[in-house]
Amino acid sequence: MSKPSTNGTNGRTANGQFAEGNKCGTGNPHARRVAQLRSKMLEAVGAHLDEIVGSMIALARDGDVQATKLILSYSLGKPQETIHPDLLDAHEKDVQKLTGQTPSFVMDEAAQERVRQLVAAADYIEGD
Repeated sequence: MSKPSTNGTNGRTANGQFAEGNKCGTGNPHARRVAQLRSKMLEAVGAHLDEIVGSMIALARDGDVQATKLILSYSLGKPQETIHPDLLDAHEKDVQKLTGQTPSFVMDEAAQERVRQLVAAADYIEGD
């Protein structure tokens, strides 16, 4: 079986990142130009942003589906994926594990006692 190659003199650090002086790790050569273009675009649009958004809202009100989708996606965010109904209990347990929160449907001791009393009363009534 062959041994995995070591980083040796390949221009990488011990964790695999490009080491200083590595000509392959110089970054995106177009990043500076893209940043300049973005800055110019923001300057140009900034003065007209209210008009642009107003036009998009008007289009959405008139029934333009694409304008509506754009406005909603930027104002409300992307809709979350729905959870399959059969997996809801498992999802709630996962959320509880991740957040450390107790689910809202867990009853305190007093509520549990009231349920016990109601069940006992129902059993008593059924027994008659």
